Amino acid sequence: MFRRPRPGEEDLEQMKREFEESPQPASVVVNKRKSMDKNVDPNKKSRSVFARKRDELRNSVQPGKDSIKGTGPEVVLSDIQERVSVKEAKPPTPNFSSAFPDIIKLEETRNRHNSKASLFSQQFGRIKQSLALDSLSSELVTTDGGDPIKKKTMQTGNVIRSDLIGEKSFIIEGSGLQTSADVEKLHQENVVKLKSMSEEEILAEQSRLFQSLDPKLIEFLVKKRDSQQTVGSARPQVIPASTTELSQSSGDADALKQYPSMNVEEPEKKEWMMDIPEDEIANISIAGHSARFGFDGSLLDPHSEIDVQSGLHHHGEEPGRAGYTLGELFTLARSSNARQRVVALDILTGVLDKFWSGLFDRSFSLNPVEEMIRSGLVSLLRCCMDEGEESVVYSATLCLANLIAPQGEESALDLTSLYSLEQPNLSPEIETEEREEEEELKDHELVQLDLVQGLLRMDLLPRIRYILTVLRPGPGIVLAALRILIRISRHSYSAAKLVTNCSGLMQTILVEFLPARLPHTFSQKSLHGAPVWLACKLCRIISSWNSELANFVYQNYHLGQSLIAYLTFDPMDVVIPTRESFQLCIESYRTLSVLLRHNLATQQFTDLYPVFVRLLLYLAEKMDIPEANTGPKFDMDVGSWLLTMLSSALGCTDSNVLNWSHVENFRTPVETCCRKWLVQISRTDGELPASVYNLLGACLSFLSAFHLKLKNISGYSNEAHCKELEERFSNILKSLYDSEKLQSVYKSIADQSSYLAEYKEQQRSPDCLPSPGSVLHSGYLHPILHQHCPTFFVASLNKFVSIIQSVGAHTTSPDRHLVGLKKYLQRISVEHLSLVSNWFSRYEGRMLFWIVSNAFHSNTAMEMYTLSTVVCGLLQRPDEILVREIMEKVIFSRTALQSDCLLTNSLNNLSIEEATPLISPSNLPKEDVDKILKTSIENIECIKETYFTKLLDETICRHSLAVHNLVNHLPKSLTYSPGTVLPQDWPYYPLLEVFNQDSPVQKSREIPVEDLRNCLTWLLLSDSGKMSLPEHNTAKYYRLATVLLSGNDLFLDPTIHTLLSALLYGILHCGIPDLSLSVPGLTSGHDLYLQLLDQFQAVSYGDQLFSLFIVIPLCAVQPVAFRRTLLTEKSDVLRVITLKKDQLPDKILQLFVKERESHVDILLEYFKALMEKKIMPVRNDLLFFLAVRSVRTVCQAESLNDEEKKFKNFLLNSKMDESLRKEILDLNEKP
Repeated sequence: MFRRPRPGEEDLEQMKREFEESPQPASVVVNKRKSMDKNVDPNKKSRSVFARKRDELRNSVQPGKDSIKGTGPEVVLSDIQERVSVKEAKPPTPNFSSAFPDIIKLEETRNRHNSKASLFSQQFGRIKQSLALDSLSSELVTTDGGDPIKKKTMQTGNVIRSDLIGEKSFIIEGSGLQTSADVEKLHQENVVKLKSMSEEEILAEQSRLFQSLDPKLIEFLVKKRDSQQTVGSARPQVIPASTTELSQSSGDADALKQYPSMNVEEPEKKEWMMDIPEDEIANISIAGHSARFGFDGSLLDPHSEIDVQSGLHHHGEEPGRAGYTLGELFTLARSSNARQRVVALDILTGVLDKFWSGLFDRSFSLNPVEEMIRSGLVSLLRCCMDEGEESVVYSATLCLANLIAPQGEESALDLTSLYSLEQPNLSPEIETEEREEEEELKDHELVQLDLVQGLLRMDLLPRIRYILTVLRPGPGIVLAALRILIRISRHSYSAAKLVTNCSGLMQTILVEFLPARLPHTFSQKSLHGAPVWLACKLCRIISSWNSELANFVYQNYHLGQSLIAYLTFDPMDVVIPTRESFQLCIESYRTLSVLLRHNLATQQFTDLYPVFVRLLLYLAEKMDIPEANTGPKFDMDVGSWLLTMLSSALGCTDSNVLNWSHVENFRTPVETCCRKWLVQISRTDGELPASVYNLLGACLSFLSAFHLKLKNISGYSNEAHCKELEERFSNILKSLYDSEKLQSVYKSIADQSSYLAEYKEQQRSPDCLPSPGSVLHSGYLHPILHQHCPTFFVASLNKFVSIIQSVGAHTTSPDRHLVGLKKYLQRISVEHLSLVSNWFSRYEGRMLFWIVSNAFHSNTAMEMYTLSTVVCGLLQRPDEILVREIMEKVIFSRTALQSDCLLTNSLNNLSIEEATPLISPSNLPKEDVDKILKTSIENIECIKETYFTKLLDETICRHSLAVHNLVNHLPKSLTYSPGTVLPQDWPYYPLLEVFNQDSPVQKSREIPVEDLRNCLTWLLLSDSGKMSLPEHNTAKYYRLATVLLSGNDLFLDPTIHTLLSALLYGILHCGIPDLSLSVPGLTSGHDLYLQLLDQFQAVSYGDQLFSLFIVIPLCAVQPVAFRRTLLTEKSDVLRVITLKKDQLPDKILQLFVKERESHVDILLEYFKALMEKKIMPVRNDLLFFLAVRSVRTVCQAESLNDEEKKFKNFLLNSKMDESLRKEILDLNEKP
């Protein structure tokens, strides 16, 4: 290799001599054509510094062999052969000093400058420097013409000069340079320069520098060199002075020597391992810091002390805090390292699990799941499910399952499916316009609107099929995938149909995870070939939609044969785990019950008939009501589901799919069990578990359905039937109602009530992913899920008694049912109720219905009538037929309305302390309230027809009747949307419908005045004697005000005017409505008040009833925005309000002036209206009284703030009429 010649002729002559002595030819033929060998990379880079250094080390261990200096072809071939020989060579026999291989060590580093480069980088730099020094050293030796004496002198001199000069620069520190390696490079160049100079030349250069430099600068450099030499001389053989200053102690540096390649301290590399200063830790506050989670997904306390060895501390914005933020977890989940992705997904799985448990409800101002969905969590999980590594697929699948299918919600639905087989429709409520635009949305946008629909668009179903069919993963992925499919099937009928239509998916699930034969072996590593209860549950959820999907699941595969196998084995005798076998047995009963409701699996029912009889005989002979939790819980659960399944089978007899002979023989053993258990429970003192209540409830439900079906059988004798019932149950029921146990159960219902509970509805479910709501706010469970909740038992007991009474059997008196329940029923009638629309509250609503149906004929008819009105707003779908029945038999019953206690109470409450009647500008004859009510009772059918037409659909009621009477061939579905049948304000529905009908879109339609009259009449009948809560009074005020906004002159109709006046006085009799309270369904009360003011100004003609609605917000306790609007923006209205003080009872009038007006701007407006004659004593008697009283109260007050003092001074200095001054400033008159 040629080098550039140095200035002068000596270098050129030296190169000439070397060329002449060289044995190589003057020219070499070089082949520039591309090689035909495909294995040779034309873009292959030149050998690295490490390769060259390795060759030198390899050659140095072979003595006697010179290094290769040529670059001819033979050298290249030798390199190729050497690489081949390395691959074929056998590994050498290890010669270790210990039982383990020796640790590879980095070279000893004695000299280290102040650099942040790693040891690896430093060693790389030293290799390059050694190569450069070797080259420079050889040049220095050869520049003298090869004089051996001078070579030796230079080498000897170099050693001495190296000791004197030093191995590093004492002046140059590297500030301003690009890298720290430049410092050593400059130092080495200086050393080389000095080696090339003679002693005389060095001294001459030194003298020149002393003369040109400032003496102070020279003194500074000398002192700096001396100080660094002094510091470095303490430990010159280990580390430089800069490292010594940063080290903790000399003991720490000595301790590093015992570890390989740790002979040099690097403080800057271990700064992140040092303890955080205590002052920084003390300043950490919860506010302003990101939430951090542990490996189990728990939220970490910022002030908690967590050991650094826990692995939760890492590089980040807050190195002093342990845990991972959601942002850091999202970053880790996108890592190229599989293990990091798994860790992030596992933490997110734990976070979601604890989130759905309600543990974070009070921890965040924002919904973390909603934020994660918005940040792309669903797309991230979907991409991870496409990974090839099973660990990543498992973590992603489990995380997605925890996101969309919380285990707590699914467990609650499984538990309560015993009470009724209905399942919730969990699709989000989306407007029609948004549904039509779904196809135009991107996947990420669709996920935020409807998460399940977004997953379906992302081809999740084909991916799950591929995972289960081709990858055949372990149990974790299989169970998580089944949970995902169950939640997708709950979404909607279309989603469930997509699951069944996905090619090969259902076939794989039913063949692999619901085999017709039980396996002889069970593997913990794979569930393929073993029965999985979640697969059976998936079939049940799909079948709950309609008969079409149920028939698809049942007919296309061997589901019936599998159910026979699972219902006949002993869970203790199979190879699958005991818990799995228990769940599989229970789930098989659930699935068979749903199939029977679609008139399917009747052949399997017939085949299993002997098994069912044997189990019933076992329950009758062996099963007793246990004390506390000592009984066989599994046997009671199996018994409960056996009885529920038999109830479903009763519905198959209507269409002759099953003969009555297949079920009639079940009556005797079930009645035997029921009578025995009722006697035992009446003699029990201790607490009973929910499994006992469920067993009794299922038994009573079967008997209710059986006796209901028995009436339709040919040859039925009602007289004989009633006699049998009275003989078998009369004495037992009497002793049960008289027992202390049942009374204690009744008294505990108030504590177990979901309507009276102080729990709040959960708000954690985002709109795109609704949930049933079993876990309430702050992690409280819905009361129906409590371990001692008797709701199902009480509902079944009252249903059984009601049905046998409808047959004609008289077993107990009506008053017996109310003993212990009166306090609970009174609270339901008057208190504010919670969790009304919660899916799990439906069972308590049905219990109330059956209590009302039994107890209305007691001596407390008024209480039952009010309760019946409330219960109609509590019943949920598909209880439409129950709503209709309670309306027909109680609410709109002429007998009920004509009862003495009800009618008398209604009429007495209409006399409002002899107040002067309100004047209407219509000048039409005024109607008499008593006459209106008595006439309406005679025409109650018209009122009932009004509500039935507007609230209940005949087709839906027939479907509901089929559901409750177990007519299996009529119901189209067992899945329903959560929510009540009627809105909470259903008594006002005709009013609200007329109000909405008056919108610009429907204004052309004729307003049904008769419907309005019927509604107001019935409101007056039903509400007159009812005690109301403040929020109820406020809601009534706003809803009645809608009558004034309906049409232009509806309120002038004499009947409507009279009824509306009576209803408004009824509200005021309970107190002035608090307009600061929120009303369900009303966005803004102030906006509605603005509409009232505009309507009053336009069409009221000074009607005093309308004026009274306008004046109510002038009370000082009302929100100031109402008064400010009336007195400032609509002050012209004041002239038309002609109400007088005597038109309000004294009790109500005092409520208006009970509180002092505290807003000075309102006082100024009152005074302004008085001065401008907008309010005058003769024309506006009531307003004049309120205005003067408000202004005078401030003048007479002893303690005033600065603003009020200014207002008082303003009044005293104002010019006004003597009469007005006397009214306002007469301080002797008491307010």
